[in-house]
Amino acid sequence: MILPLKKSIFLFLFACFQFLLVFFFSTGYEIMIISLFLLFLLLYSWVFKLDISLDSRIKFLWFGLLMLLLASAIFTHSIPLSLDSLIFYFSSFCVYVFFESLKQKKIFSPSEFIYTYLLVGFALSLFFIGYFSYPNLSTFLPPINVLTAVYGHSHFAAILIFLIPLAWWYVFVDDNLVFRFKKPLLILFYILLILSFGRLAFLISLVQLPFLYNLVESKQFKKSSFYLVNISLGFVLLLIIFSSFVSKESCYVATYKNQLCKQITNEARPEYFKQSLLSIKENPIFGFGPGTFQLITRKYTKDPQYSSIYAHNFILQLTSESGLLSGLFFSFIIIFIIKKGYEIYSQKDDKFLINKFVYIGFISLLINSFFDYDWNLFPIFLMSLIFAAFFLHPEAKKSEIKTDLFLKFTWLLFSLVIIILGVVNLLTRMMIKDNAIDLAFKTFPYFFSQSKVFLSNRRALSDSNRAHLYKIYQNHEEFILRNIEESEDLLIKELLYDQIRINSPDVVFNEEYLKTLKELEHYEKLGEVSSQGLTVLNNLDNELTPQQQTTKLVILKYLHIVALSLLQRGDIQHSIIYYRRILPTLFIINPNDNYHIIYNNYFSSSSNWNDYLKEYLSLLYETDQQSLRELLTEIMKMNQESIKNGYSEGIFLGEYLANLAISIGNNDLKNQDIESATNMYKMAFEFDEWSFNRLSPDVFTLLNNDEQIQQFWLNLEGIPIDHFGIHIDRALEAYHSPNSNL
Repeated sequence: MILPLKKSIFLFLFACFQFLLVFFFSTGYEIMIISLFLLFLLLYSWVFKLDISLDSRIKFLWFGLLMLLLASAIFTHSIPLSLDSLIFYFSSFCVYVFFESLKQKKIFSPSEFIYTYLLVGFALSLFFIGYFSYPNLSTFLPPINVLTAVYGHSHFAAILIFLIPLAWWYVFVDDNLVFRFKKPLLILFYILLILSFGRLAFLISLVQLPFLYNLVESKQFKKSSFYLVNISLGFVLLLIIFSSFVSKESCYVATYKNQLCKQITNEARPEYFKQSLLSIKENPIFGFGPGTFQLITRKYTKDPQYSSIYAHNFILQLTSESGLLSGLFFSFIIIFIIKKGYEIYSQKDDKFLINKFVYIGFISLLINSFFDYDWNLFPIFLMSLIFAAFFLHPEAKKSEIKTDLFLKFTWLLFSLVIIILGVVNLLTRMMIKDNAIDLAFKTFPYFFSQSKVFLSNRRALSDSNRAHLYKIYQNHEEFILRNIEESEDLLIKELLYDQIRINSPDVVFNEEYLKTLKELEHYEKLGEVSSQGLTVLNNLDNELTPQQQTTKLVILKYLHIVALSLLQRGDIQHSIIYYRRILPTLFIINPNDNYHIIYNNYFSSSSNWNDYLKEYLSLLYETDQQSLRELLTEIMKMNQESIKNGYSEGIFLGEYLANLAISIGNNDLKNQDIESATNMYKMAFEFDEWSFNRLSPDVFTLLNNDEQIQQFWLNLEGIPIDHFGIHIDRALEAYHSPNSNL
């Protein structure tokens, strides 16, 4: 076969694999596509008679990283997740080695690769436009993909910030006249970048501009065009900045409010970074295991909404998953690429001009990887490594090019292992399709993409395979929850829930867990678990939703049950502690109109909470009046705060609370404790102004002498005399007594 034909077939198949990787990554078919791609590279290493070689320094770094990842995988919290991650890194290494070796062979010119990727980018752009215009067409794509908006913006933006520098070279430097309409391609990429709603990517594209302009200035680039591009993109930047301070409710474009109006104050990335750092602190050597960030985030999140599969910082994620040394070795690989690329970028020779554009694209993706998870997406990470290997490494002298036998052997070994895993994946998929679930599991149970099949068909597995399944997924919340559902033993349920709490603290919201603890009468643990859930929900009140309030209502009810049960058992101290956690939710109202509307539906006087509160306070009156006295004081202060915030329609049992205060005051008076008694009467007045109508006339027979009478009324000073009702004559008599100083 003549070389040009070999090259053409290679570039065509190479472009096809880039397409397949974009469409099938994050699906169950990804490993098969990767396996086919590595098989394709193996075949062409023979066709092109490549000398498999690598710079000794980066070879050391790559092998160091891979061995550390393997060591971390031994201690992993999830074999399936770590297997996926190992395939990601080992296949990346194999691809890097191939293209570094291909570069030294000089079979392809740099421009041929640029043309291929621009064609791939243009074709993907057409799909992006189609999905953007007709969102229903993208329903077959996985939830995490490159071509549609995922949790805000489309990650096609990452591909675009790499392709844009290549398009600049193609439009303003390349002399190839086969395609005459070049500028529309560059304009298209910029338009699609705006439509991707990737704010960071767009900002990076603006930073690229002066560097790109500097490279093409000598190529008769029109300054007027440069200014036009800057003004247009600058205007878009101003819109992005403005929208970053606009809430979704006030968004000026309702259709794309999730993409356009994302307030900076609601940014979740700092939480993901914090989770990564906490994980590194706890497991600095081997981490949780490669690919396990989705378990890390569940363990360290204080808020269920701040959990993610990715840390949104590639190096932080790698370090938290696989340890400090792994993060360090990967960082050195990147530093090596940056350093070698800069040596090329700083060359004044136009021979390396095309490499300089690639360098700008690579640095753009690197910056993006510090704030987003695009490098965790295999097609984007692979694109970065391919161009780094082919463009950003100085050419070796012919005398230095020779096959590294050890490298060739390990490269072949790693490639073959991944190819075999792809074949096994295909076989187990065929077994699953034929409903041979147990046989598929017995053959190979470690593909995470097949885990849902095994989890949802546990009854199809043998007893030994079910036990093995539990061992594999013992740190996965979904698996444990399904085991809990099938278990009838309450103690086993409690044990499994306690296990989930280690890595998924938000299980404290699980009503079944709370119910299990109640049925087991483990009230102190139920109180602890409910308190944790209530604390998290109270921290979310700025993002108040009906769902959160429904959950809060459930947790508060269990806290009430805990406090009541502990009180009945005589554990007054812990009972009071748990009820004090309930009261702020019932009485202190956030001064926010939207909060009031939702609050009124769940905690108003028409809810059951007035009955619950009466039930608890009545029992506390019979059990410990001193504790009730302290609790009533807190309730009074909370009610005053509620009124201060302009809300008085919640749970406020004024008459009932006044009666409790009066009853305690009467008992104080019987004990000749006038000061405590009058304090309770004054509290009763705060709860219900006309409460003195209910004071028994017998109360005053307990005042033994004029001095006590004078002290009694002196302590009540400040309450208007007309509020004393049936006791007004006694009050007036005391006021006009010759011995009174009032």
